[in-house]
Amino acid sequence: MKKGTKVWLIIAGIAFALGIILMVCGVAVSGFDFRNLRAPETELTEYVIAESFDSIKTDILDCDILIYPSVDDQCTVKCVDSKNMEHSVFVSDGKLIIEQHDTRRWYEHISLFIEKKYIRIDLPKTQFEEFYLKTVSGDIYISDEFIIKGLSLNTTSGDLKVGNISADSIQCTTTSGDLKIGNISADSIQCTTTSGDIEAKDISCIGDITLKVTSGDIDLSNTVAKGKLQIKTVSGDIELDRCDGAELSLKTTSGDIEATLLSGKVFDADATTGDVRVSSSQSGAGKCVARTTSGDIEIRVLD
Repeated sequence: MKKGTKVWLIIAGIAFALGIILMVCGVAVSGFDFRNLRAPETELTEYVIAESFDSIKTDILDCDILIYPSVDDQCTVKCVDSKNMEHSVFVSDGKLIIEQHDTRRWYEHISLFIEKKYIRIDLPKTQFEEFYLKTVSGDIYISDEFIIKGLSLNTTSGDLKVGNISADSIQCTTTSGDLKIGNISADSIQCTTTSGDIEAKDISCIGDITLKVTSGDIDLSNTVAKGKLQIKTVSGDIELDRCDGAELSLKTTSGDIEATLLSGKVFDADATTGDVRVSSSQSGAGKCVARTTSGDIEIRVLD
């Protein structure tokens, strides 16, 4: 067995043992009454927002954040509240702020049942200055033709899904979740995930697109950057279908690179222990650099 595999198995064993210890402690504190480990009762609280605002900020622990267009020209925020876990919703300095207040004791975080909680925001207008949305263990979903100058999304152990929007700048970050974006026009796009995949489809960017993954795949289709298209993953594959950029940088350590480009490039491709097959055409104003250590490279230019 490889040394690295042994290390990960030891870490996993320690984490499992700690989980068992915390569970036993939680049961003991609750008087060994397993009914106390049930998911707490919840209720849906709805807020009607009358004040005007042009930005949204959230700081949430364990709720999904869902943003939709309003069907009745009214701004509403719906939150799933529970005992010792409530939300406050208010407008300050032209910004809609949603905060979560967690007053649970440590053992109240332990439950045999997990109930998904969410915050739903229905917006009557489509143009905004900024969305700054942050949640720790929840997903973030935005769709349906919003126009946003600055979009910043952050989650630790959740997925991000964004579609049908226009923005000046888009920044998406997740640690152990997948990231999916589609039908987007933007000036610049930066997406990062540690242990998840990135999927992008139908993207038009005036400036640069930068996508980075540690252990995951990156899959793009119909994606064009008038600036640089920079893609990097450590242990994953890179796949591009009908994509392009003024310059391209495609790098992976233990993965394959497969791409079809819309225009010719000057290719600089190298695979340490794999095969390299690139288009014979070396014409084009831009450069395409492709690197992999233990994988193959195949790049062709569409006629």
